[in-house]
Amino acid sequence: MYINRRKYKQVAKITSGERGSTITILCAVNAAGACVPPALICPRKYMNDWLLKGAPVLTLGLVSDSEWVNETLFLVWLRHFTQFTHFSQLLTIDGHASHKSHEVIECARENGVLLLSLPPLTTPRLEPLDCVFYWPLKGRWGKMCPWGKT
Repeated sequence: MYINRRKYKQVAKITSGERGSTITILCAVNAAGACVPPALICPRKYMNDWLLKGAPVLTLGLVSDSEWVNETLFLVWLRHFTQFTHFSQLLTIDGHASHKSHEVIECARENGVLLLSLPPLTTPRLEPLDCVFYWPLKGRWGKMCPWGKT
């Protein structure tokens, strides 16, 4: 089942043509345009400072056996998120299992974060960052990359 008219799924990842690996980026932006420094999840065993070279100030560097977020990494990012928010927040998330662990829900509750989970297969149309930021970024990135579309 597809949610969009073009009958293809949006893939929220950018692939390097040189190595074929991806980096997952966790971002949070509010309606006023203020943002929490992002987290970069690199597919490695150990974190190296050079992986964050050129990244925004206070970017959180994380590593994973795969390039994907898991429960532990999302919990680390949620704690990072709460360091930069000083009052109650509504955090819109997709329905990925890593966002729904008991530890994540408890951390959110303790820090005044209300989690709003979107229905499955609707994030390309309903998630604000997908609609306003990631989709245009992916299109522009594909035009800029010398190795073609990602």
